[in-house]
Amino acid sequence: MTDAPGSLVSAFHDKRAAAFRAAMQRAADTASGGRRSAEAALDESACARRDRFRTDFLGFCRHYLPHYFTLEPSQMHGELAAEFLRMLRSPSVERFGFAAPRSNAKTTLLLAFLLFCICYRLKHFAIFITSTAELADVFLGDLMHELEENEHLAVDFPEATGRGPVWRQNVCITRNNVRVQALGAGKKIRGRKHRQHRPDLFVLDDLEDDEHVRNLDQRD
Repeated sequence: MTDAPGSLVSAFHDKRAAAFRAAMQRAADTASGGRRSAEAALDESACARRDRFRTDFLGFCRHYLPHYFTLEPSQMHGELAAEFLRMLRSPSVERFGFAAPRSNAKTTLLLAFLLFCICYRLKHFAIFITSTAELADVFLGDLMHELEENEHLAVDFPEATGRGPVWRQNVCITRNNVRVQALGAGKKIRGRKHRQHRPDLFVLDDLEDDEHVRNLDQRD
């Protein structure tokens, strides 16, 4: 007994449909594999950058904060970068101070240094202090803006960037659990903690304003 013509046509179409579905699945698998390969390459590139900039602070500044670091770094910047990295490697408590003329990117370097410590999670609880609480809040706002909006940082440090669980005018806790507190000069520091951590980084910037340095008695 032979199949009816209609049955032969139906079987032919079934085979064509199966072959088409198989071809579509192979194309989808190829595309998915390509996406996975691209994502893996991106991850490898991000890891390579993270490893490279861990020991190259100025490279970190220029890659992730190009809108701040628009000029070639000076000798002073290189010396400060080396000192920052040395302090971070030191097993003991380090104290370091420096002075430089206005418009030499001192505050910008400190902003980058705090971002560096956050992204690599080198500190648990940082306190930033400047002459007034208002100026300290502005600094912290700039730091939080970079963590929220900086696309370069977001690609390479997704665990640290974005809005953290605490995101206020004078204090933030980042997504990778680093606390940064902004204070004006003269505010109480003793007794502050972030969970089990005491402050392990103090960043002081321009503690004296113009009024304080106007005469010798006030400077003393």
